Amino acid sequence: MQKLYRLTVLLLFSQWVNAQTTPTRFIQPSDVYRLQQIQNAKLSPEGNWIMYSLSSIDSAKDKNSSKLYMVSWDGKETVCLTEQTQGVGSAQWSPDGKYISFVSSSKDDENR
Repeated sequence: MQKLYRLTVLLLFSQWVNAQTTPTRFIQPSDVYRLQQIQNAKLSPEGNWIMYSLSSIDSAKDKNSSKLYMVSWDGKETVCLTEQTQGVGSAQWSPDGKYISFVSSSKDDENR
């Protein structure tokens, strides 16, 4: 739990530093396509990895897309677990931390 707390503090501090160095401007409609959202962060059973879903808007396809990632507790290593898909969700660690399960829309679902 201490590792998760340190990572949270580090992420908040980096966002604060970035906010201090970025010039202020009004939000433009095109900025919506650059927004990303982290969802469903889950700590691995042994506490070494954090798995999360990163969602964004694909402006070319005019659809939401999401990828599943995991990051080491110290933030030094990030692994992308899925390619761009629509609706990655319900990700869970196995009790021993060796496997990850999730649900996703298939390519056939996207063509409908």
